[in-house]
Amino acid sequence: MSYVNLETHLGEIVGFEGREQEAVDIRIALGDHPELCGFKHVTGHVLLASDDINVYCDKVLIEQHGDEFVALPYTDSKGIRLHSNPVVFYVGVQNDLGFGIIQRQDWEDCLAEAGIDNKIIRTVRKFLLSHCPANYLWAATSRRTHIIVDLLLCVC
Repeated sequence: MSYVNLETHLGEIVGFEGREQEAVDIRIALGDHPELCGFKHVTGHVLLASDDINVYCDKVLIEQHGDEFVALPYTDSKGIRLHSNPVVFYVGVQNDLGFGIIQRQDWEDCLAEAGIDNKIIRTVRKFLLSHCPANYLWAATSRRTHIIVDLLLCVC
C-alpha cells in the first residue's frame, strides 16, 4: 500500500459526481483525528488510518494479496471506516506444497504490539486455524506409512 496525502486526495475528488460523500467523510474524520493519513489499497480505494484508532478496532478484514494473507483491523466511526496504523498486518502465506495457510510466526505479537484488541487477534487466529496447511506429499507419505504399519501388524 502506498501513502496518500489526504489534502491532495480531497482536491482530486471534490467536484467529481458521486464522490462528494467521500470528501465529506474525510473532512469529518480529519476533524476527529487530525493525524489521520491515507493509504491506497490494491483496489484503488483510499483507506483512512491513524495510530489512535488501534485500540478501538473492533472488526477485521482478512484478504489475500498474491500469496500473502493480511489482516486489516478497523472500526466504524460516524459511519466512516477508520483503519489501524499500520493498516496491513501480514499473518500468513499460501502453502505452495498443498493447500491452506502457513502462519507467520510473529503475527500475533505484531498485532498486540500495535495495541490491537484481543478480540481481533482471536478472530484472525480462528480464521488461520480453519485454513491449516496440508502438504500433498505429506498426506501421501502418511497414508503409505500407515498402510505399511498395518501390513506389518497383520504379518506379526
